[in-house]
Amino acid sequence: MSTFTVTVAALLLAVAVSADSHDFTHHASLKDDDYYIHWKFDDTSITFNVTARTTGYVALGFSPSGGMKGADIIIGWVKDGKVTIQDRHATGKQQPVLDTKQDVEVLGGSEDGTFTTLLFKRKRQTCDDQDFEITVSGCH
Repeated sequence: MSTFTVTVAALLLAVAVSADSHDFTHHASLKDDDYYIHWKFDDTSITFNVTARTTGYVALGFSPSGGMKGADIIIGWVKDGKVTIQDRHATGKQQPVLDTKQDVEVLGGSEDGTFTTLLFKRKRQTCDDQDFEITVSGCH
């Protein structure tokens, strides 16, 4: 099991965003304000609210190297009002593979023609070899 501390360089580019924060304690705006992420921890889980300027899929990845290979990826979309979120992992520069065990809990989501928003929760330690352990230390 890989251990991953949420210190992803891109998340360190955090700036205040106008998205509804739902009492989230951390946030970042990436890619010229086209991708917003809010997250919060409790003792056992982490909850994410991700909003992106797209009407397609939205993904969030954790990688030990910053690249695709070996990344733990959560991907989701909204179609006809139905929210789908999947737990995946990348073996290289191709479509991420669906994890054997799905460790993501869908809490909600929406699409308004410009932005797609996904709200989901995952245990910080899933005991799944295809997922990273997410720790609080170093999180900004």
